[in-house]
Amino acid sequence: MRTAGRAGRWVRVWMGAACGMAALVASAGCGRPQAGGTELAPVVPLSLVAGGMHVVWHTPLTLDPPTRVTEAWVRGGYLVCRAGNNRIYVLNAASGVLLWSRRMAEPYQDVYAPAVYQDTLYVASTTKLTALRVSDGRVLDETGLDFAPAGGIVTNGEHCYIPAWGGWLQAVALVPKTMSWGRWTEGAMTAAPALDSTSVFFGSQSGEILASAQNTRRVSWVYQTEGPIVADLKRTKSGLILAASLDYSLYAINGSSGRREWRFDAGEPLKTPPYADGGQVFVFADGIGLVVLDEATGRIQWRETDAQAYVGVDADTLYSRSRDDLLVAAARTDGAKRFAVPLRADTLVAVNETGTGVLYLVTEEGLVQALARKGAPEEAAPSPPAAPIQPAVPTEPPPPSDTPAPEETPAPADATEPADAGGGA
Repeated sequence: MRTAGRAGRWVRVWMGAACGMAALVASAGCGRPQAGGTELAPVVPLSLVAGGMHVVWHTPLTLDPPTRVTEAWVRGGYLVCRAGNNRIYVLNAASGVLLWSRRMAEPYQDVYAPAVYQDTLYVASTTKLTALRVSDGRVLDETGLDFAPAGGIVTNGEHCYIPAWGGWLQAVALVPKTMSWGRWTEGAMTAAPALDSTSVFFGSQSGEILASAQNTRRVSWVYQTEGPIVADLKRTKSGLILAASLDYSLYAINGSSGRREWRFDAGEPLKTPPYADGGQVFVFADGIGLVVLDEATGRIQWRETDAQAYVGVDADTLYSRSRDDLLVAAARTDGAKRFAVPLRADTLVAVNETGTGVLYLVTEEGLVQALARKGAPEEAAPSPPAAPIQPAVPTEPPPPSDTPAPEETPAPADATEPADAGGGA
């Protein structure tokens, strides 16, 4: 009887939501009764019809009141959401099934953008690095940190690379008999690094872009920009390292040689990361909106001044968020608008860099939607590792041979081995 009563209650809830759908099409969401009032979805499903899209799945998260979802990331085949009390929620990105949730830190601490390697999720907080089995949230290891992380992390399975406020890139060892190491720069490091098959690339608020061997502290090259780097570094499939600088420029650096292939002047400081897919680079800034560049040359293909943020792409369509909170689909070839639907103003976007065209939207109250074009792939599979780029024909003289590399300052003494496996929170 209790089960039947519960089922009946949910039937009434969803029938009520369906009845109210048509009246909400002109607004930014659909109704779903909650204890504290009405929760609106990021996008009204009926508004997607004209654009040939649909809701692949939607999942409500049960948040600890009065917290709200503050960030969301696509990592491999998973969607990771973080609430204000530092509880993370891990969903299967293809099905929307909530796999598990766990408090990762105290509410007054910070939790940074995580990394996934094979079947392990790595989460860095103010005081520790935690490795969890991504399928069920079981804690596999916890490592205490004696430095202050300052940005998103990446991993190759042997080290976890963590930017730090003190100017360090900290490479924390993840497997036995592997040494941790650190490299210091002259400015705070808040940008997430990028990886290829052999090197880690990182940028500093000193304006430096550096390439280092992943498992040692040996620097391959250094490129000096003219302003601080605060946005995450990105790597294209062809092997270019993209670095957005506060000196108004986006730099495309050959990952193998450290040679600058091109430089795009945006006319204003670049504070958000660029994105790349299929031979195109997408740059967003407050004053210019969106600029689409040719990856090989850096030349402008088209621009949209009303665009505010990147959402994702598929083979022929770019999805962005406009300044007036519309989800806009545009042709990748020339920017021609295909459709636009309203978003709730407080909708969070989990940027999908896999190129599948599946869009992940989250409300602060925890309603998660995955959208896709009808007939498009409905699984956000991780992109395969890109092969290192071969040295290109120089387009400008190489940096002077007397350009100093950062001093090899030893890493903190007690950041050499991971801690023993930790228990659940």
